[in-house]
Amino acid sequence: MFDCEFAIGRVLEELRRGFECQKIGEDRISLITPFSTVDGDALEVVVTRRPDGDFSVTDMGEATRYLGTYDLDLEDSMVRKEYLEQIKCLLNVSFHQGRINVIVAEDELGSAVIRVIEAFKFIADMVYTAKPREESELMERVKGFIFPMVRRLTTNEELNGRSGKKHKIDFYGLNEYGVFVEVISGQRRGSFNSKLLSSFVAWSDADPTVRKLTIIDDQSKLAEPSDYELIRSVSVVSSWSDKEDIQRKIKSLTALRL
Repeated sequence: MFDCEFAIGRVLEELRRGFECQKIGEDRISLITPFSTVDGDALEVVVTRRPDGDFSVTDMGEATRYLGTYDLDLEDSMVRKEYLEQIKCLLNVSFHQGRINVIVAEDELGSAVIRVIEAFKFIADMVYTAKPREESELMERVKGFIFPMVRRLTTNEELNGRSGKKHKIDFYGLNEYGVFVEVISGQRRGSFNSKLLSSFVAWSDADPTVRKLTIIDDQSKLAEPSDYELIRSVSVVSSWSDKEDIQRKIKSLTALRL
C-alpha cells in the first residue's frame, strides 16, 4: 500500500545504502555520508565513544577547510560570524577550533550525525551567500587590515594628477605622512586587467613625491609576474597574501622619512 510509511521507508533504505563506515580506532569510526558539497566531495563525520559513555560527533574541521579553499575565513567577517551563531543555535551544535562538534548520549547519536551534516551544509553555503570574491568583500578586509596601522584612513580619495586629471584611489592612510593605496583585484582577468591599467595610469600621472602602495590580490589566481613588473615601475607593491610585508611597507611609507 502506498502511504507515508511506505515513502519514508524507501528513503531510509536508500540513505542506509549510501553510508559507508570505516573503523579508525578502538572507539572511533568514520562515517562517509551520501551527502556531498557542490564540488562533489562526500561529507564525512567522525564518531567517537567517550570514556563517560557519551558520543562525540564532529566534522573534524572539514567545513572550515572547505571555506578556506575559497579564501573565506569565518572570523574575518561579522556577517559570517552572525550566521555561524544562528547555525549553532538552530542545530544545537558547538563550534570550537574550526570544528563542528556535538556530544550526546547513545539514544541521540542518529540525531547528532544529522545535525552535524546540516551544520556542514549551512557553513559550506557561505561560499555563495557571502559572495567571497566580490570586490566589496575584499575591500572590507583590506580596510580592516590597514585601519589599525594609521591615524586616519579614508576611502575613494582623490589624487590630483600632473595632467590635471583627478584619480579616485581606493584608500588614503595618514600617520606622520600619507600614502595612497590601490587594490588590484577582479572576478575575471578582464576586470583585473582594467583595474591594473587604471592604477598604472593614476600612479604614472601622480607627482613623484606622492607615496603609493599597490596591493595585488594574488589569492584570486589571476595575477601574473608581468603584473608585478608593470606596477612596480610606478609604485611600491605587495601581495595580499603577505600581510607582514603590507604592514611593514605601510609603516615605512607613512613615516616622516623614507
